[in-house]
Amino acid sequence: MTLTKNINRIMEPIFVIALSLACLYFSQTSIIFIGMIPIVFAVFYFNEGIISYLIAGLGTYFLGLIFTDSDKLFVSLVPLLLISLSLIILIDLKFSAKVQIISSFLITSLIFIFLYKYRMLVDNLSLDILATNLKESFEAVYSYKLDFDIYRLTIGLYPAILGWVSMFYAILAVKIIRNYLAFKDRSYTDITNLDELRMNPKDLLILFIIDLVIYFIARFFSISNIYIYGNLILLSLMFFAINGASLFDYMLKNSSLPLSRAFQWFFMLILIQVLIIPLIIFGIVDIFIDFRARRKNEEQRKIY
Repeated sequence: MTLTKNINRIMEPIFVIALSLACLYFSQTSIIFIGMIPIVFAVFYFNEGIISYLIAGLGTYFLGLIFTDSDKLFVSLVPLLLISLSLIILIDLKFSAKVQIISSFLITSLIFIFLYKYRMLVDNLSLDILATNLKESFEAVYSYKLDFDIYRLTIGLYPAILGWVSMFYAILAVKIIRNYLAFKDRSYTDITNLDELRMNPKDLLILFIIDLVIYFIARFFSISNIYIYGNLILLSLMFFAINGASLFDYMLKNSSLPLSRAFQWFFMLILIQVLIIPLIIFGIVDIFIDFRARRKNEEQRKIY
């Protein structure tokens, strides 16, 4: 029995190292592989502790030097380890699901935005160069001719676009890790009430204040108003869309549709391009009119 435990202690870090290196290699083909690494390291920490976590992290880095340049590896791996550490701290301190998701979103989006800007500086790229590349790629596929400023604005919205990706990743990462921990350790609980997460007027006020702070900081760095407004609007719409999706999920869960939850979300994801605008609209309205509370009150009246 002791021999088996010792073998597992050796094999598990080796497995994590091999899996991480494989994910880094395939990350050039799909963003999914990038997202796997912080989740794998966070789960590994909760299983084996900080020493094994550090061994796996250092082992991944030093073995990775065999296959790639040290600077490239450092920029690729260290930010992902920082994201995993943030997930570990937030989940280990057992904050509420809302705090864990929002905090993970902020940390992840800031790291991704910093990396994007860093790559632009290292590769000597500007918005005009990236916009030109986007224009050439778009017009090679489609026959539409758009004004160059549209392409430049699209590229300039990269902070908000990365923010959208970071939010969905934060929800997924926190959900997966807590689901695993709830199965392994009864002291942790899974997130079973994502459909109960809701923005209220107080949250809207906080969002407005944060937008103001971001605006004045951006103006201090002489960023053009069109890029500031574009990013702030897109990020705000993200929160409204998440609120609308949570409401939609609540309505589906309490509906009489003969579909499992998995199929309900499957069809929702397929139709997301059609549903995104209604989700944003209902997400805004739900801030002032709590549809969940109204439905619960109606159900209670039926009972009595």
